[in-house]
Amino acid sequence: MTPHAHPARKADIRELSRTLARAFYDDPVMIWLLPDARARTAHLCRLFATMTRHHHLARSGVEVASSGPGIARRRCGIRRINGRKRAGGSWL
Repeated sequence: MTPHAHPARKADIRELSRTLARAFYDDPVMIWLLPDARARTAHLCRLFATMTRHHHLARSGVEVASSGPGIARRRCGIRRINGRKRAGGSWL
């Protein structure tokens, strides 16, 4: 199935914040802001949930892709291209 975009709803916030937390877990800025690797995912979930709920969702600035209930996520992996790490993935 091909994912289709639609405006996010309040019910999407939890899954959306978890997906964003996983996506930004190893981002250099997030590592600098949240150096404790064990607590980073939880903090990022709260950060993205708060930002989504009070800023983006309130202003209709969030769309999610889905092919049914829930949010379409990408299976992330790291692959090497010319000796450098590159993110890659496929839709789940």
